Order: sequence, then structure tokens, then C-alpha cells
Amino acid sequence: MLFPILRKFVKKIINPETDSNFRELYKGSAIALIVKLAGLLLGYIFSLIIAKLYGSSVLGNFLIGITILNFLVMISTFGMDTAIVAFVSKAKALSDFTGVKKILAGTLKIVIPISLMLYILAYIFINHFRFYFGQLNENAITVTNILLITLVPLAVFKIISNFYRGLKKILTYSVFNYLLTYLFALSIILIAVNIFSFSESLLAIIYAGAIILSFLTGAFILFFEIRKYRGNSRDSNTSFKEIPKYSFPILISDLLKNGRNWMVLLLVGYLMTEKEVGVLGIALKLTFAPSLLINAVNSIAMPKFSEQFSLNDIEKLKRTLAESARVIFWTSFPLLVGIFFFSGLILKFLGKDFQVDMILIFILMVGVFFEVISGSSAYFLQMVGRQKINTLFLLISNIVLLILLLVLIPVYGITGAVVAVTISFIIYSISLVIYAKFVMGFSTYYFPFKTKLKSLLKI
Repeated sequence: MLFPILRKFVKKIINPETDSNFRELYKGSAIALIVKLAGLLLGYIFSLIIAKLYGSSVLGNFLIGITILNFLVMISTFGMDTAIVAFVSKAKALSDFTGVKKILAGTLKIVIPISLMLYILAYIFINHFRFYFGQLNENAITVTNILLITLVPLAVFKIISNFYRGLKKILTYSVFNYLLTYLFALSIILIAVNIFSFSESLLAIIYAGAIILSFLTGAFILFFEIRKYRGNSRDSNTSFKEIPKYSFPILISDLLKNGRNWMVLLLVGYLMTEKEVGVLGIALKLTFAPSLLINAVNSIAMPKFSEQFSLNDIEKLKRTLAESARVIFWTSFPLLVGIFFFSGLILKFLGKDFQVDMILIFILMVGVFFEVISGSSAYFLQMVGRQKINTLFLLISNIVLLILLLVLIPVYGITGAVVAVTISFIIYSISLVIYAKFVMGFSTYYFPFKTKLKSLLKI
């Protein structure tokens, strides 16, 4: 009984009448998906260990430090962690191997000085001006200071990871981007808790050590990878000057997209307490799991969008969009359903500190569902030169989010934050689909139940 159901589900994801282009999409998506699921599981285990053993306040301080670190890393990479995917995949498609090396070297020359400068500025603002931390306890500052030591290596590691995505070496990219840091962190924490007495500083040191080990591993493997690209017999046509211009709108988009969660956590921490940050952080982590699967599918889809658009193969590009949307839906939707039924059990396991009304979980899931059915819309726009449009839609949804957070959190607390996040998700997802469909002529969404829904509405 189980196997026919499973076979039917797999056919929903994979159309058997596919060419090699789609088989590559499925294979790459499957690799990224499996590794990302493993990384997702390790990430949850790491967060659950902190939450279960040390409580919501400790988790809240840790999340504040991680949020600030990720924010500064994103500024440091200047959108080049995404731009490098488009430029490297294009150079490789044209067999411009000198260009591949030139892109990597030029990117690092910009990212390293920016990240170093940001570390110095962040240290001054946090420790001498107590920027943002005025109402928080000293433990939050200590944790953040330790984590910020990894700013430069983490920014470089992000570039290295996405360099492999541009080469379409999805397994290497997926292990680096999703799995490696949590693998090191869990290994270290399981040893450390049996040797040292717990402190929040120890937790930060463990995670910082995991980041540094990941960076060293990535740099070591990259050294041998680069030796394969000995250059062209002719001059390279790749110009690095195009990349910063291309990447800046992506930087703004990434800041706005990731800024949604960061904005929520930081405002809850500022307007409420670090305990509420921990509770909301766990709720967001649970319900946003399908978003991570969307990223996994687009790990292989993004370089294909860039490659097919640069070769003006529009029909194949449309088919790739349709297939990626189908894979996204049928991998994410079952997970979304599973989260709805099991999130209460997970939260109950964590203890009284993490009890959340299931209605709030459902509201968050509505926002994530709209992201699921919108497919690869945002990634598609970034890879075909329409990143400014994506930035505009993000800006609009984030302005709405900020206004709603400031109005709703003081009155309704976490409930207000959840409603604000969901509304901003819906606005952003719908805007992307409408623009791609009616302005560019590309269908980026997938919703298999639309026929049944129409018939129900008629009734």
C-alpha cells in the first residue's frame, strides 16, 4: 500500500518525459535537498539542545548575536555571493577558465576589506556606544563580541560556497552552505559540555570555532579546485568591473529579504525581552523549513536560469521555470503539512518556555504557503537582470512589515509580530508572480489544486 502511494507522489515531482536539462535539475535539486535536510536537521538539533538544556533566554541572546553576525556578513559580501553564481556559470559555459579565476579573485579583493572594516565599526558601536544593546543584558554583548570575530572568515566562506554553485558542483556547495558548520558545532558541543561548565560565552566560542573550521576546510579544498583552471589559450572576455554594478541591487534585495526575520527578532528583543526572541525564533525556524527547501531547489536552478537566458534559449528557460516550480511545491507542501501536525509536539518537548498558540503557527504557515506556490520567482528575476524589480517588491513588503511590527508588537506582542510577517510574505510573493507573468510573460508559480478551487468557489 505504501509503495504505490510513494510512486504516485514521486511522479508528481518528476515527469518521466524529461530531457537531460530537467534530469540535471532533478539530480541537482535532490542532492541539495538531501544535504540541506541533513543540515536542517543538525541545525534544529543544535537549537533544540540550547533551548532544552539552557532555556529561552540563552537561546534569545545567541539568536541576537547570530542575527547581527549574519547581517554584517551580508553587507560584507555586497551581493557578490549571488552575483558570482551568474558570472561563474556564464564564464564556464563559454569555457572562459581565466575568467572563472578572475571573478573569484576580484570578488575576494572586495569582500575581505569590507568585512574587516565592518568588524572594526561593529566593535566600536557595540562596546563603546552600546548601540542597540542599551536595554539588553551584558551576556548578549559578550556573545555577540565572540561571534563577530568570525565575520571575515564567514564572509569569505560564503563566497567560496557560492563559487562552487556557479560551477554547478552542487554537492560541494550544499555541504559547505548547509551542513558543515552545524556538523562541526554539534561535534564540538557534545565534547565541550562534558569537559567545561556551561556558560553563554562557551556556547558562542563553540559556534565561532565551527565557523572557523568550516572556513579552513573550504579554503583548503578551493586551493586544489583552482589548480584545475589553468587559463585559456586566448584572452578572457570576462570583465570583473561588471560584477559590483550587478551585485549591488542583489545586496539590497538580500538585506531586505533576510531583514524580514532579523527585523522581527531584533524588534521583539528591543521592545520585549530576549526570552520572547527565543520563543519566536523557534516558531519561525519550524514554520520556515519549506523556505530552506526552496533554496535547495534553486541551488541548481539559478545557474541554469542564467545560462539559458545568456544563450537566449527562452523556451527551455520557461520549461525550467515550470519544472522548478513543480519540484518546489511537491517537496515543500508535504513538509508544510507535517509541520502543522507535529510542531505542537516539538514545542511541548522543549518545555513551558516555548509554548506557542497553534493558531500563530498556522498564520505563519499561510505566509510560507504563498512563498511555496510562487516557485522560483525571486531567483529567476535575479538571474535575468531584473534584480532591481525584485528589490523594489522587497522594499515595499518590508516597509509594510516595519510599520505593522511597530504598531502591533506593543499591543499584541508575539501575535502582532506573526501577523505582520505573514502579511509581508503574501504581498511579496504575489507581486513577484504578477510581474513575471504579466510584464515578462513567464509563468513562475505552480498550484495543482486551482481547478478544484475554482469549482468550489462556483459552488
